Amino acid sequence: MTTTAPPARWRDFAHTASVKIAQALAAHEARAGVTAAPPGRVVRQTFAFALLAASTGEAPVLPTGGYEAADGGLMLTTVVAGGQISIALQLEGLEALETGAGCAARLVSDNGVLDAVVTFDGMGRASLALADTEAHRVALTKMRVDVLTEPEG
Repeated sequence: MTTTAPPARWRDFAHTASVKIAQALAAHEARAGVTAAPPGRVVRQTFAFALLAASTGEAPVLPTGGYEAADGGLMLTTVVAGGQISIALQLEGLEALETGAGCAARLVSDNGVLDAVVTFDGMGRASLALADTEAHRVALTKMRVDVLTEPEG
């Protein structure tokens, strides 16, 4: 008996489904006021992002080429289109991949607007979609990504 890998479209579907489930859980947790690591989990690693933006009084312009965490190890890329901000996260480097691939991560902004959970796949990729609002743009200028351990049990 031989087994074959599922077609790419099914892997893409499974990834999209896991992202949507993580988004729904994050929205539920945000409504419930959850701000720390979920029960049974601890933060394994933290990546901080600080994007300097000109203070023009307008919403910040997000870089199209993406930007890297202050200490490296995680690249964040944004695409703004159709009234939403699509965010792609990519772990970079062996240490970051060993720590975060396959794990959940919580994105938390300093302004309190963004508090979402995503799951990195085995290749260290995760994604999230937000409404294109000034508050979300400001949230993406100063935030952290906490890689979480799996629940104990």
